[in-house]
Amino acid sequence: MTVVDSPVGVYEADAPSAGVSGEAVVQPESIGGLALAAVPLPERQLLVDLDEPVWKSRAYLLVSIIIACAYLWTMLGFWAPAHPGVDQNGYLVGGRVFAETFSTGVMPANPFQYFGAMWVMTPEGWLYPKYPLGIPILTAACFWLGGNAYGPILTYLISPICAAAALVAMFLLTRQVAGSFFGLIGQLLLATNAIFLTQTNNPWSHMPDVAFVLWGMVFLVWWWRFDGLWRGAIAGLLLGFSVLIRYTEGLLLIPMAVVALSKLRWRSPQSYLRCATPFVAWLAPVVYLLVFNKLAMGTLTGYDTTNESTGFEVSTLTEKWRTSLSQLYQLGAFFILPMGLLGLILIFVRSWRMGLLLLGWFLPGVMIYSAYYWGGERMGMGFLRFFLSLIPPLLIAACWLFSRLSATGIDRDALTGWRARAAAAVAPVAVGVIVVVAGAASLRESLTGITNDFVNASNLSTAASIVRLHTRQSAPESVILFAEAGRGPSGWANYLQFATGFELYAHDAFSPNPRQLLGGRGGNDSDQPNPVQPLRREAAQKAYAKYNDAQLIEQQNLLMNRAFTEGRRVLLLLPASEATRFTKRFVQDRPYQQVTLATWRDPVRSADIYTPAQDQTTRQRQRGQPGGAVGALLGGPQQGGPPQGGPPGGGSAPRDMQLIEIKRK
Repeated sequence: MTVVDSPVGVYEADAPSAGVSGEAVVQPESIGGLALAAVPLPERQLLVDLDEPVWKSRAYLLVSIIIACAYLWTMLGFWAPAHPGVDQNGYLVGGRVFAETFSTGVMPANPFQYFGAMWVMTPEGWLYPKYPLGIPILTAACFWLGGNAYGPILTYLISPICAAAALVAMFLLTRQVAGSFFGLIGQLLLATNAIFLTQTNNPWSHMPDVAFVLWGMVFLVWWWRFDGLWRGAIAGLLLGFSVLIRYTEGLLLIPMAVVALSKLRWRSPQSYLRCATPFVAWLAPVVYLLVFNKLAMGTLTGYDTTNESTGFEVSTLTEKWRTSLSQLYQLGAFFILPMGLLGLILIFVRSWRMGLLLLGWFLPGVMIYSAYYWGGERMGMGFLRFFLSLIPPLLIAACWLFSRLSATGIDRDALTGWRARAAAAVAPVAVGVIVVVAGAASLRESLTGITNDFVNASNLSTAASIVRLHTRQSAPESVILFAEAGRGPSGWANYLQFATGFELYAHDAFSPNPRQLLGGRGGNDSDQPNPVQPLRREAAQKAYAKYNDAQLIEQQNLLMNRAFTEGRRVLLLLPASEATRFTKRFVQDRPYQQVTLATWRDPVRSADIYTPAQDQTTRQRQRGQPGGAVGALLGGPQQGGPPQGGPPGGGSAPRDMQLIEIKRK
């Protein structure tokens, strides 16, 4: 096989003609005035080595590492070891349990004990997070390293560290296609991507997922180029573990198949065995996950219990593809999406194998999430976060396009003096402008969310520190904690259950209409996809139907009496107004007393700097006007100021908090 080796990639030449010596000869071709010579390509090598000295390649790698470290240092300025999310509750509490039992399953002490809405129930009453095991395993590793004291803090470092690792992998992968300089450009485009920015400090699954995917693809391409069974095995393990983080990463079998089939020698039995290496390694974590799920929950995935694994419809795809494309452009890959899509098409002209790999990575995932029942036009990052691991192939294709334009646009050999220097600067300057525009728009779109996440996380972390101060002599199993349980910033129970390990109850768990589980988003049809498991919701409804209001108060008092008999402590962590209502209902006029251990106000308030891009997006979409990054850059109306009823940035207002211990008189 003969290929043309250009400064920006490899592509197959036309059929060669036989020379005098009988060897294949390929006539030189010219692209945009740039002469290209044909060279033979070893059978195992589908991409040639970069034509640059070793010192230069290592220098670029060093710059890439510095960029990743600078990004990590910057984002840690917006970091605090906490998060109120209900999804995060499932991942992280499951990991805390896994650290102790090598399972994520829990048998609740009673029907009233708090577990987030993303836990699913077995017929026997066991609760499991509906999510796969990847994040719980990473969380458990933090507890094995740091114990109960430092494990929770280390857990919240997983996402930012994975972000830095993903940036280095992005450089390594992009330079296989477009060269080292454009590898740095791809790294910068990912670092300034709005989805990437908003997920960096979030203990969700998306940042670890993109890190494992990118490093898996790096080793896959290295195996493609250089062979080595160990490279193939590492690629398979990393991509297989990404399935343990997000089930949909199973679609990466498609680019794996592209690489394996490209390397396969059909008449060589040994070739079949070697090309099977990444698939065998991929199966190891995936089979473990499926066996665990089947034995624990009776289904292959936790989403089977909520009907969400069947929430993919062709009709939904036809309805949502325009919305997905619009959101990807306005929020997910502003200014880059058209160039990336064009690059995905044109790269087939130069290397159809690499084109298949990138397209097989990007297109199936986009179609799957566009066909999913969850998400919609107004969800913004709540929907686009699913696309994070699909952004890199788009950026790689865009960088390849930039490299082609810089290589073929100007005949530099015909220029001398300042004209030659100016021509050499054209491509870097043009690409720099693109990176700055895309990055500035993404930062503008992300700053509000990043700031508000920091505000909420800082206040939660402060509360947990105060609780730990007053319980430092108490084992986790010796404390019962009542905390606020709501959605958004008020989801303190979601975080405190993980951070403390206490037996936790929502502040309204013994009220006739608690917020948790009695209803589900999407209605009560048990046959339709719903984030809340129908079986668990029905079990909660039956449990509460047994008691009237007075009996619920009795059940709460029985819980406290049992705790006092067992020598356990009962604590209450609530805003002052909620604490007053709680004690009036359950403590006053009963044989209990309350001791206020600490009173404080949320120490971090929403930033005074207000960036209205996200709120403007919603308002403009409702009026049919361009919004988000597009509206901002086009000078769209900047209306309004902060949302009604809240401080600048849309965060929660500072509240007076109380930590109270309830004792027998």
